[in-house]
Amino acid sequence: MAFALEDAVAEWSINAHVRRRQSDSAREAGTGVYPCKDGHVSVVAGRLGTAKAFVALTEWIASSGVPGGEELRAPQWRDFKFRQSQQGITRFADI
Repeated sequence: MAFALEDAVAEWSINAHVRRRQSDSAREAGTGVYPCKDGHVSVVAGRLGTAKAFVALTEWIASSGVPGGEELRAPQWRDFKFRQSQQGITRFADI
């Protein structure tokens, strides 16, 4: 929670904007809560993280032998707009 609110004070001080909850759904591939073998994992490797973090995450997934993981090395995954598209969000979650 503290990480999610880290810039809330600055957002108010600079822009007089109160941040609100965005929902439980991912807004970008690589950022959100995903099911895993023993429960769920929260990942912040997209816009909320850095492009470098997203590349590191996708390389790790691809090299781990996860079915479909190799697809994450395709050039489209380096495109921020694609990662924010519903197609990108859905495809990432399916891998």
